[in-house]
Amino acid sequence: MITFKEFLILAESSTPEKGKKRTLPPQRGERTRRSDLNARTQRTDLVALRKAGFRGKPDSSPYAKDHFHTSSKHHSTNIATNKSQIDYANRKMPSKNIDSLISRGKPTPTAQRVRAAKEAIRTMSSTGNRTKRAVHDVSVHANDDIEHISKNNPKKLVSRVKSFKQEVGSTFDAIKNVGGKTGDIAVADPQAAMPGENAKQGAKKRREVYQRQFRGSRTNPRTGTMSVRVSG
Repeated sequence: MITFKEFLILAESSTPEKGKKRTLPPQRGERTRRSDLNARTQRTDLVALRKAGFRGKPDSSPYAKDHFHTSSKHHSTNIATNKSQIDYANRKMPSKNIDSLISRGKPTPTAQRVRAAKEAIRTMSSTGNRTKRAVHDVSVHANDDIEHISKNNPKKLVSRVKSFKQEVGSTFDAIKNVGGKTGDIAVADPQAAMPGENAKQGAKKRREVYQRQFRGSRTNPRTGTMSVRVSG
C-alpha cells in the first residue's frame, strides 16, 4: 500500500503540464511520421507531374543513380542516370516542402512545380517524348584545384581546354560504359567554372564546346539546359 504523499507524486507525474501538448502515442512515433510525410510528398509529386502532362509513376527514390568516369588529364564526368523521363522531370521540380518544421519555409506552390516539370519536357522535346527512355544528366568537373589557376594562365589554359574537350567528347562512351544505350537522352547544364570568369560568358563558351561535340543537340532557351540523343 502506498502512502498519501506517494499517491500525490504519482498523480502529478501522470498529469500533463498546462500549456504543453501530449506526446504522440508509441504507434505514431518518428518513423511513422516520416513515412506519412514521404507518402504525402509522393502524392503531391504525382499531382504536379499529371498536370504537366506525364503519365505513369516516377521512381520513389529522391536521387538518381550516380556514376563517375574520366578520360582526360584535368577533368572527370559525373553521370546521374534517371530510369525514365518522368523520373528526370520529377527530380527537376523544386521540393514541395511539406514538412515546414524542417524546411522552415512555406510549401512550394504546385503551379511552380508544374512549370519546372514542363520545362523538363521542353528540354527533351527535340530528342524524344515522354517515353521510358533513360535520361542521363551529365556534368563535367575539374579534377584539380582550379581556385589557384587563372583562366588567363597560358601554361595551364591550353592543356585544360584540350582536357575539357576530350572529356566532353567521351560522354557517349561514358554513358554506355555505365549501361546507357543508343537512343537514350543526355542532358547537361553548362556552367562557368574558372575563378573570376563571367558566369554567362563561361556558360556560353562551354555550351559551344558541347554543341560542337554533339550534333543535333538543342538548348532550352529559358533554362539553358542542353539535350541530345545518345548515338554512336
